[in-house]
Amino acid sequence: MKKFLLLALAMAACGADGATAQAQPNPPVSGIYQKLTLGVDPSQEFVTGYYDDIYEPPNLASSECRFYLYGKRTGDKYSVTAWLPGEKKAKATSGQLTFYTANPNYPSVLLKLDKLSRDCTQLNPKLAKEAGALLDKSKGGSWTEVRIVQNPKAHYFQNPDPAAPARGSAKRGTVLTVSAWQGGWAQVQADQKPKGWIPEADLYPRSPEETSASAASAQAETPTTAPSKETSAPAIAAKQPAPNAAASSSPAIPAAAAPAESKPALLQRLKSLNAEAFDMALQVLKNPAGRSSLADKRDGLEQELNALLSRLNQVDPAAYRRESPSLFETFLDLQYVRQDQQVVSLRLKAKMQDLAK
Repeated sequence: MKKFLLLALAMAACGADGATAQAQPNPPVSGIYQKLTLGVDPSQEFVTGYYDDIYEPPNLASSECRFYLYGKRTGDKYSVTAWLPGEKKAKATSGQLTFYTANPNYPSVLLKLDKLSRDCTQLNPKLAKEAGALLDKSKGGSWTEVRIVQNPKAHYFQNPDPAAPARGSAKRGTVLTVSAWQGGWAQVQADQKPKGWIPEADLYPRSPEETSASAASAQAETPTTAPSKETSAPAIAAKQPAPNAAASSSPAIPAAAAPAESKPALLQRLKSLNAEAFDMALQVLKNPAGRSSLADKRDGLEQELNALLSRLNQVDPAAYRRESPSLFETFLDLQYVRQDQQVVSLRLKAKMQDLAK
């Protein structure tokens, strides 16, 4: 009897230690996985998330493990990069994230990072170990992305329109979940409470590649006396407003694509973007399976479109208001490329009707 009990205990222990090994890949789902708030894009091609763990012992210094992550799908895993936007000394690290379930009632994710900060090593050392940290899902979520506010003060709007009534504001570093996109606007929640719409330009870029492009553009536009040193994992510095000037909320665009400041040049480029967006929407309409292959191009067009509109508003506000209705069609087309939606541009709707005949 004693030998039987010992054998049973040993088997139970092996089962507990081997839970990760027995786990099977699980469909990606947005939600809160212990300390990690995770968003899965509808295409399931990329994920975004924010890990937030803090320990505050009485009469001692607190320990904080916080980082943002972005991952692209590779097979049944996501190759992720983790860093903390806005921290000048923060460096990015790579890793892997896999959606797992050892029990259908308890979905989880397995997160492994190559390097950890000292505080993260203290709070959850498994994150950097070979086996990784298995984080159980504690709450589901209907959001598709996790983003962080970049501007010192970003306003929420009732509708995706700068002329709409404001519904409060968020300070830099606020973590938001995104439930919908419309053009260059995100419908967001903070602490799982609806807040309204916010321009994407007020948010940190979702990936290190987008951040590097913005930083390169900003540096190219500023004369320097010596070349900057390249790093394989650049830290993300918070954008500071110029003295006695309003902080700009428009993202920088790559220097190679930077338009001239003249109004004719801006209008010509906007016209080209309008045509490119419609062409992409037509491609998806004819071949929905190709939507994910256009993700990078779509994101680039959205970023450039926001920057161009911001510049046009500075150069000629009247022209900006005059062009807004037609460019709203551009945003709708890009949103359709992102995911299926009920509201589409009038020109795309006409094409749909033609194909239905």
